Amino acid sequence: DVTARVRLERRLADVMEAEHKLLENIFPRHVLEHIATSAAVNPCSASQFNLSMLNAMPDPTKTATDHEQCTILFSDIVGFTQMCKEVPAKTVMRFLNDLYTRF
Repeated sequence: DVTARVRLERRLADVMEAEHKLLENIFPRHVLEHIATSAAVNPCSASQFNLSMLNAMPDPTKTATDHEQCTILFSDIVGFTQMCKEVPAKTVMRFLNDLYTRF
C-alpha cells in the first residue's frame, strides 16, 4: 500500500508550490532567475527555485536596477501584526503615516 507515500508526496508538492508563490511575491523575476542560475545545483527556472538557493547568490549587486525618482523601503515593525488586531484601522494608518513621514 503506497497511500501514505502518495499523501506525503502531495503534501510536499503543496508546500513547495506555496514556497514558490511566496518567493515570486517577494522578489522580481530577474532576481529569482539570477539566484537560480547562480545556485550550486543545476541551473533551473524561477518556478523550480527554493529558499535554500538564496544563500547561493554570490553578488547581489549584479541584479540591482536603477529607477530615477523611485525609492523602495522594506521594513519590519516588531509587534505590528498584533497591534493591527487590537487597534482601530484609522489609528494604525495614522501611526504608519507619522512613522514613514519621519523617514
